[in-house]
Amino acid sequence: MNTDANSNLADILDRDDRFKVLRRLEEPWAKECDKPVRGKRRSLVLVDVETTGLDPENDAIIELALMQVVVESEGDNLVHRIVSWTRPEEWLQDPGRPIPERISFLTGIDDSAVAGQRIDDDRVMEVLSNADLIIAHNARFDRAFIEQRYIELGPRPWACSMSEIDWLTLEMDGKNLGYLLMQSGRFYSAHHAANDVWSLFKLLTSTPARFQLLDQRSCLDLLLEASDAETYRVEALNAPYGFKDRLKARGYRWDPAKKVWWTELGYPAYLDERDWFAELGLPSFAATLIDATQRHL
Repeated sequence: MNTDANSNLADILDRDDRFKVLRRLEEPWAKECDKPVRGKRRSLVLVDVETTGLDPENDAIIELALMQVVVESEGDNLVHRIVSWTRPEEWLQDPGRPIPERISFLTGIDDSAVAGQRIDDDRVMEVLSNADLIIAHNARFDRAFIEQRYIELGPRPWACSMSEIDWLTLEMDGKNLGYLLMQSGRFYSAHHAANDVWSLFKLLTSTPARFQLLDQRSCLDLLLEASDAETYRVEALNAPYGFKDRLKARGYRWDPAKKVWWTELGYPAYLDERDWFAELGLPSFAATLIDATQRHL
């Protein structure tokens, strides 16, 4: 059956609410800047790593992909124009030890695939060091591995598309990249770094249904707005052990290095937290103003 016929069948199914059609993402392609500068431009880099495990100090990157995107905005307009983007660049890396079988099953990368392979570290450093913002889906994970390998990169601004977009308010449940993409009607081969950054780009540049009839804001617009906002790292200093469950239920996480429960809040929520601590009789918390360079650590 030819492609046109398949597309017609998919369109017919789309009009029947008993079915949901998923379309494979198109192959990655690049777009060069085709219009003069009209406003403020920002260079974004989408990053994804595949690794031998979860511990950045003991595990290693086995695949890395990045993709450059340039956006433009005028004045206080929260809608960004996508000026240009590159095809994903990707590299394999021999970790110098066997890749765990489970990782090979998950990523499709085995010892033979990475034998003798090496990431172009100079190229990666060139791209990342010139980025105004680095974006990853689960930035806490990717940032830890990137900064472990590229110590000289220093603190750079990072944004997390998984945690800094309230997907539920966009009528999309869950946070897994593949699942979010399927809810937008598309699918791809997951756990392959180049596919992941291209898929993230397509997801971020889509316009959620709730905005399609309003201001045409994309998921990327929402992420950039969240990333640009100043927030507070709130630490529950000297909180009694018996309060840990309440803190966890309220979104606090345990920092094993500082041995403290902490969370990140915007200014209105920060004020509410102060009242909540007073109501419970908890010791005063410590609050530190943070920006994108200090998040996702």
